[in-house]
Amino acid sequence: MSSLLVDDCERYKHFLVAPTPEFRGPRTVKTSKRWRPFAEEPMGTGSQKQAVLILRGMFDWLVKVRYLAGNPWTAVKDPVVIVQAEHMQVDRALSRNSWDTVVDVLTLRAAEPDNQQDRVALAAILLMGDSGLRRAEAASARQDKLKASRHASGVWMLTVLGKRNKIRKVPVSGRTIDALRAHWRDRGLDFDSTPADLPLLAPLVVPGTSAAQARHRDHGANGYRANSLYDLIAGALDRVQAHVAEHTSQEAPLLTPEALVQLKHTSPHAFRHTFGTLAVEDDMPIVVVQDVLGHASAATTSIYVKTKEKRIAEAAELYYERRRSSVGNEAVKKT
Repeated sequence: MSSLLVDDCERYKHFLVAPTPEFRGPRTVKTSKRWRPFAEEPMGTGSQKQAVLILRGMFDWLVKVRYLAGNPWTAVKDPVVIVQAEHMQVDRALSRNSWDTVVDVLTLRAAEPDNQQDRVALAAILLMGDSGLRRAEAASARQDKLKASRHASGVWMLTVLGKRNKIRKVPVSGRTIDALRAHWRDRGLDFDSTPADLPLLAPLVVPGTSAAQARHRDHGANGYRANSLYDLIAGALDRVQAHVAEHTSQEAPLLTPEALVQLKHTSPHAFRHTFGTLAVEDDMPIVVVQDVLGHASAATTSIYVKTKEKRIAEAAELYYERRRSSVGNEAVKKT
């Protein structure tokens, strides 16, 4: 690193735009032989800038402790980042019908005795879609932080540690509790016994890697990692799509072709957006949605209102077009 020049830093900055194939790979744990430092999809400009900032900060520290005489990254300009007014991709939120279909199909599959993976996936998806949790928050949620509400029947409250190390309380639905109970039975545990410092979600099938075996040696004391939860949910959504394809018909499709395409590209974070969108549609106060989602600013939560306005505008456009066509037809008949 002491030999690094500004030109080297510039070349690395350009490398971040399109890393060569040997540096890219699928998202997986670092202990896997398939792990690579970069994902297969291109890195966004925001991530490129973050990488440069991290390297510059690291070299600043090395200069301060007198390991290096100077910091070449000081002369390197940050990658240009185009800032979007609405940076959250709330358009990935599922429609009400798609969300209900996902839950209904997984509930049906979870009723089969051998479908343990569907039961834990259903619990995880409901934690995100009914409570607005981030994937990492669902993975780290603990059972002793979940209690029945004293203020409303059928509602539980879960204390979670979210972004910026902020603690908040989120509501948990009765159907989520039922799904958690079923998952805990699969783990050989009684969900309704004395609250325990155990993860709400824990893998029932542990990979054969030494790291995974060591992490889950205590039989459920450690829950899912966020990336493992991603894989669990992705697999469950694949099974939902297969079920829909098998049981749908042109006369009564479970999902439209457009909804199926969206579901194929749905990530776990989309369920958090689904909660925000549907909560606003059902007239949950914005301040409450903000508290549940843990947004630092009400302006962030207001994006879900704008999403609703977009749908209203699109529906109104179709309505007005039909009205214009109707009026035009009447005029033709009179002439």
